[in-house]
Amino acid sequence: MNDYPIFSSYSLVQSLALARLIERVIPRADKPIGDLVPDVRKISTRTLPPKCEVVFIAAERVNIVLVAGTDPGSLTDIITDADFRRVPHPFEGWGDKIHAGFLFSSMGVALFLINWFRQHGNPDAPIIFTGHSMGGGIVNLLPSLVYPMLPMNVTQMRIRGFATPKCAGQVYCDKFRDMFKNTLNYVTPGDPVPFFGSLQRPGVDYVLPQMPFFSIKHPLGKYISQLESLTNASV
Repeated sequence: MNDYPIFSSYSLVQSLALARLIERVIPRADKPIGDLVPDVRKISTRTLPPKCEVVFIAAERVNIVLVAGTDPGSLTDIITDADFRRVPHPFEGWGDKIHAGFLFSSMGVALFLINWFRQHGNPDAPIIFTGHSMGGGIVNLLPSLVYPMLPMNVTQMRIRGFATPKCAGQVYCDKFRDMFKNTLNYVTPGDPVPFFGSLQRPGVDYVLPQMPFFSIKHPLGKYISQLESLTNASV
């Protein structure tokens, strides 16, 4: 029996394989997205202000929001990551110590997601927010911005971050954990990004085995290969 966490019938390995779509790996992979998410109703890809690449998927049994990680060649992405100013959350009760770069990107995604979901989303299915690196920080803020406007209960919302950086203060993280209980962030001790800074990360950390080397790089492929070895699954 494998005790590695999975959600519904969609394993985290499958979620990571989907994240490959926005990490520009899927075009070279041998599995189309339809094999990863059966019965797709609608797929939309957008680059949202300031420069956030997002994939929105609606299917018969699940909705998925995938947010891309930092593009090292993008000055805008680097500025988003490095904007460590602590700003208030736009909604009351969520605190005033939110990572400014991730929050501003999350707000751009939220505005599009609300309208997109009303047109294409499946309110009877859960919604999974998943992202890597910068995308992980964004999806740990995004649910707090959209939950009042989506036609579903917060218990249907699942958050999965990979190499997720710290993104908020104590007040936000405590409220997020109380409201969005199905939140997991996957980190590895060999990756400095999830452990940098004095902010916190909501949800529960699931610590993967240490990477074989220490590097400022934390490619999604490293997480994929480790998860595949843990689950004996193939992406």
